Amino acid sequence: MQISLNIILRLLTGEPPKQAQQALKLIQRAECGEVLLKISPLIIAEIVWVLISFYKQSRSEVANVLIPLFSTNGIFLEDCDQVLTALSVMANKNVDFADAFWLSLLGEIAAWSSLLIVISRG
Repeated sequence: MQISLNIILRLLTGEPPKQAQQALKLIQRAECGEVLLKISPLIIAEIVWVLISFYKQSRSEVANVLIPLFSTNGIFLEDCDQVLTALSVMANKNVDFADAFWLSLLGEIAAWSSLLIVISRG
């Protein structure tokens, strides 16, 4: 089952409470093996953007919540290794998730991360 941005945001923000509870139940069902939840990198990019821009969370806060969540049994993360690498780089190198993800797909995150920091700071 492909899940949307809203399910993860409701779970993480607790807003609105009824939908947050439904999101939690769905994640618990996935942990128990009742359902397999699929999340695309595009959805993750949207989640990161909303948490940073609207909820004013830092990149580190976002990564510290998403990495364990996306490592949960029953959650299938497309391009898992690249997404987790991008989240980690985003938190530690002050790079946007989309840039870090793109570079992780190229397999050049170590070589390019310092360049991206310079470019993004303009």
